[in-house]
Amino acid sequence: MKKRNKKSGQGLVEYALIIGLVAIVAVATLSACSKSLKSFYLDTIPNALNTIPHNNN
Repeated sequence: MKKRNKKSGQGLVEYALIIGLVAIVAVATLSACSKSLKSFYLDTIPNALNTIPHNNN
């Protein structure tokens, strides 16, 4: 019977830790930018769309 390589399990744990860290950083970044993102989507975009001339043919 072959012995299992402990390094393959260790690699999985390292990838899981990296993914977890990336997720935490993404959530923190979005939380920090949430006010400006909300303003952009609720104020800036509708105002820009209202300035587009409409062709009522």
